[in-house]
Amino acid sequence: MRLTENTRSVLVLRLAAVGVGVLFVLVDPSAGLAGALPHRSPSGPLVLLGLLAAGSVLGPFLLARTRHRARAEAAWLATDLLLVGGLTRLTAGADSVFYLYFPVVLAWSAVGTGPLGGALAGLAAAAVFGLLVGAQSGLRAVVQTAVLLPLLGGVLGSARLLHRRSLLSRLEAARAARAQWQRLDRVASTVRQMAALPLETRVDRFLAELLEVGRADVGLVALLDEDGVPTVAGVRNLELREWRGRRVLPDSGVVARVLGAGEVAVTERMDLDPEWTESFAGLEVAAALALPLQIEGRPLGFALAGRYNGRRFSRDDVETLRVLAAQATVAIHDARVQEQLRDLLYSAVNTLTAALEAKDPYTRGHSQRVATSAAAIAAEMGLPPEQVEQIRLASLLHDIGKIATPEHILRKRGSLSAEERLIVNQHAERGAAILREMRPFRPLVDLVLHHQESYDGTGYPDGLAGEAIPLGARIIRVADTFDALISDRPYRRGKSLTEAVEEVRRMAGTTLDPAVVETFLRVLATKPPFDIQLRMWREGS
Repeated sequence: MRLTENTRSVLVLRLAAVGVGVLFVLVDPSAGLAGALPHRSPSGPLVLLGLLAAGSVLGPFLLARTRHRARAEAAWLATDLLLVGGLTRLTAGADSVFYLYFPVVLAWSAVGTGPLGGALAGLAAAAVFGLLVGAQSGLRAVVQTAVLLPLLGGVLGSARLLHRRSLLSRLEAARAARAQWQRLDRVASTVRQMAALPLETRVDRFLAELLEVGRADVGLVALLDEDGVPTVAGVRNLELREWRGRRVLPDSGVVARVLGAGEVAVTERMDLDPEWTESFAGLEVAAALALPLQIEGRPLGFALAGRYNGRRFSRDDVETLRVLAAQATVAIHDARVQEQLRDLLYSAVNTLTAALEAKDPYTRGHSQRVATSAAAIAAEMGLPPEQVEQIRLASLLHDIGKIATPEHILRKRGSLSAEERLIVNQHAERGAAILREMRPFRPLVDLVLHHQESYDGTGYPDGLAGEAIPLGARIIRVADTFDALISDRPYRRGKSLTEAVEEVRRMAGTTLDPAVVETFLRVLATKPPFDIQLRMWREGS
């Protein structure tokens, strides 16, 4: 049996007491330590001390095997008290050093039993003393013992109880700290997951976590618009749907304090707080908390969490949600910056394609149609959203190199000469060279460079074949070929959709990737792009 730390401590105390008692008995009686034994043999006390030592060693093992622990502990205490009473009687009664063993027995027996249990143990010790040593020690000693030992027992009984309560309190604090750490770890995990999401989804994920971590019922996020007015960008709770897109005046009520001073605002009764009702009239919640969303001290907006049942937000709630808001603000700001960069990127793309279409009117709308079809193919193939977007952008710019092609060649009504065909075929390389000079477009260079490669290796500029051609370029080639087949040119009229589909089928495996062709035909059959739907309607397909 493995002894607990507490049991080992008690065993050491017991054996130490026995060892000291043996020394007391064997020491020179003139020292008066054991109360003088001039006419008595020390064998009696030594036997009792031996029994006390044996009980100290065997007691824990017997307790571990009994079903009636309380009874066994009471019997052990009674045995200890009788042995100590006998030691006191055989020596000098109340003047014996063994009289001090009564408190020692209480120390190892009464601790942790509570004040009542300790007092009862003290009464038992006083009763043993009175029965065995009372006549020898006198009434005064009996009365003193009857008063002191129950008091001492009560104190000792309370000591371990207080210690246990202290341990429980610390354990509860540790559990609370662990729960807080787990909430913060969840916050960090959520923010990491937000990194690849668009702005609206990031706001929604932040709101979901705000309600979950803050144990709130409703929530909203408002972001500053171009005019610096906070506009609700996301809500959580059906009753708040009408708030989406609503503008909240920044110089009114609690919003002014949160945005202006960057403070966290908390209320236990929103409906009774004029500062809150001024900003959120009609929002019927009880306890509420407003968090500033700031980037480097500049306000980005604010977040609101509310509870219907009136449970106030604790200090831990506030600190956890403050951390969540700070980290989520970075993710939301990053998404807004990405959106702004994407808008600038598309603006630049539209400018470039407009310049190309102004030079070659016959290609007007061609790049947009190719981009729509190519993105549909990529999505149908299960490519990730960022790759679909990359293919869409590359499709918009796939013919940008034709800006350097002379207009008379682009608008020529007859067949091109070999020299003119060579010039036109240079547009892929020229387009790649243009994009290579602009950092945001560099990821598109290979797709534009190889969009005229053929699956069988007969294309240009590098004669790549099969899987060596970037997948995005193979997708653009199919979409580009189909739109070219159905579009009018200076030297011919476009084919019908049926004719173009048959032509694309024939080109699968030679000019075009057969897997991409199969996907494209599935898109046409199930969810064709809008411009092709119009063409189908006109042709009666």
